[in-house]
Amino acid sequence: MNILVCIKQVPDIEQIKIDTSKNVMLIEGVPTIVNTFDTYALETAVKVKDADPATKVYVVTMGPEKAKEALKSCLSVGADKAYLVSDSVLADSDTLATSYVLGSAVKA
Repeated sequence: MNILVCIKQVPDIEQIKIDTSKNVMLIEGVPTIVNTFDTYALETAVKVKDADPATKVYVVTMGPEKAKEALKSCLSVGADKAYLVSDSVLADSDTLATSYVLGSAVKA
């Protein structure tokens, strides 16, 4: 069996500050981490893999080059391979574009 986990990098909420005068989050310089729910999905996939060694766990994300750090952390948890979809034309993609790109990457 093959399991694919899509992950997303998000700002570390422990380090986000709020500008109360403008009521906005200040995320400049805040490190990114793998979304907590994506981490749960990865951990579950690795548990399945542990129970069935024939199972392979793959991780994919779309983002800038710095997303490689998130993928490395997924590999350290137990994923077998990790893929980064990255291109400057994909910057600031909305949900529809992101899902289309990731769907195309999965098919490939």
